[in-house]
Amino acid sequence: MPHRRTSLEHDPDLPSGIDLGGLPRAVRAELRGLSPESAEFVGGHLVMAGELIDTDPQLAFAHAEAARRRASRLPVVREASAETAYAAGEYAHALREYRALRRMTGGVEYLPVMADCERALGRHDDALALTREAASSPELGPDSRAEALMVEAGVREDMGQTKEAVRLLKQATRTPARGLSRDSAARLTYAYADLLLRTGDETGALTWFTRTVDLDRGHVTDAGDRVALLQGMVLEVDEAGIEPWAPEEPEDESAEDALGDEQDEDADTADEPLDDERPGGADVEDDGAEHEDVVVTTGVGSSSTPDAGAPASDPADVGPEADGTTSDDDALIDSELAGDEQTLAEHELGEEETLQDDELIEDADVPADDDLTGGVETLLDDEFAADEDGPVGDELAGDEETLAEDEFDDDGGSVADGLVGDDEDGPADGDDR
Repeated sequence: MPHRRTSLEHDPDLPSGIDLGGLPRAVRAELRGLSPESAEFVGGHLVMAGELIDTDPQLAFAHAEAARRRASRLPVVREASAETAYAAGEYAHALREYRALRRMTGGVEYLPVMADCERALGRHDDALALTREAASSPELGPDSRAEALMVEAGVREDMGQTKEAVRLLKQATRTPARGLSRDSAARLTYAYADLLLRTGDETGALTWFTRTVDLDRGHVTDAGDRVALLQGMVLEVDEAGIEPWAPEEPEDESAEDALGDEQDEDADTADEPLDDERPGGADVEDDGAEHEDVVVTTGVGSSSTPDAGAPASDPADVGPEADGTTSDDDALIDSELAGDEQTLAEHELGEEETLQDDELIEDADVPADDDLTGGVETLLDDEFAADEDGPVGDELAGDEETLAEDEFDDDGGSVADGLVGDDEDGPADGDDR
């Protein structure tokens, strides 16, 4: 006669001093139908199964099986057996226990996990049939519906219908059901992020893993670890200079282009005179427009000088002023301006002398006797000579020179100083020649 093993031969040991007071009230109520010895035995194994299911699901399953062998008619014991079997990967056993629970209780809340067991066993059609039953069940709450939808998305992906799986989860995350718990919402967004990652959308996965972290206050997912992993991947890729999942971007703007944008913004807001209103007229502006732009926007003390955080100009783009010297074009402009102003002063002085000569000639043409005419001419010649040699002539010459210098300072100084003075204050960046 073969030896019949008792449950004591393979039941896991129970530590001493187990407190059954930590069990839920509904569980303790079911245990009251057992003898005190059986209630202590079953209750002890249920406590251990609950403590070990996350850290050691296989041992937790063994404790739940020990309780089931002693009290298989209690729904709470069958539920513990089903949950620990599912956690340990014993899907066929878990499916049997869930079916038994449904017969015992008539509840529909087990439909999603039953569908997942069918999926794990490779029976996709049976799994989809259970998810459809769950979706059409009015008694099923929003959390269970979310679980059923995640199972359906997994089945669709297993069947190669990835787009349909993405559509299901995307719709569920964008329009969550009313009454959905925070933990279920976290599981839903986590499933969506995980699916995006498997399809190669690392950017979308990072976005939804990050949202899961915000939702997952109960720490039902490892979204924080997934975010850290993806950010680490991004960091490594950035160091390599490649971003395979990011949309292609045009090449970065050069420092010159960046400064050009700032110059355009400054030009729009600055209250600058028009070309016709500038000293020297539009011709001077045309000759030195390129230099003036550099001085206005990049000179020392300019209001549009780039911030410290702006990209530095490329050394190849920096003009001759970068080494502290003045360009030949600037020197040529200054020379032309100085020559024009000097010519203008001499011309005005010559006009004044011509005017005085004309006045003297008109006075000399007045009709008179020969003696009177000669005397007048002599007198005028003497006075003119005295004026030219004396204080009046000196004063006239001094006034004309002062006028020429003032006009030169007004016209030439404002433009030439703007072109050369700023170069002396500091080199100009971005001079393209």
